[in-house]
Amino acid sequence: MFECKSIPLLLCSILLLSSIFQHCHLYTALFQDAKKYLENILNGDHGVEGIAIHDKDGCCIVKVSTPACPESAMGVKYLSAFSVLSDQAAKMNMEKNKKIFHMYSKHQVVQFRLDPVILTVVAAASANTGYLSSLDVTLEPLLQRLQPLVRPH
Repeated sequence: MFECKSIPLLLCSILLLSSIFQHCHLYTALFQDAKKYLENILNGDHGVEGIAIHDKDGCCIVKVSTPACPESAMGVKYLSAFSVLSDQAAKMNMEKNKKIFHMYSKHQVVQFRLDPVILTVVAAASANTGYLSSLDVTLEPLLQRLQPLVRPH
């Protein structure tokens, strides 16, 4: 049986759970919208095969890819390498890289540092590099919405 003193506690618990469920629903909607937006870029004819938005440790917030995208290029070890190399460059009195372009097997990979979020784009070797280099500007509104979800290191 509930005592009168426990009713406010029960009410607080219900309100807290309600708030948690509302936030989960908002985040779920945000992730679904982000995934849909990234899939539209994948479905374009620009040669993009995979996009990952992740933190510096390679923990993905949102990731989409086509079957042509190598799984290893979207793995945690590969995704986290950019931030490690960028941090090492900073230790050698060079500025942290904001963008890096490289080849991985037969694919172009472009990585953008937008602290605390990193954007990795994997594309076909024949993809337009100019288009790939502008994706950070195209995706900036989405990245700004996702940045608060990542804890800066």
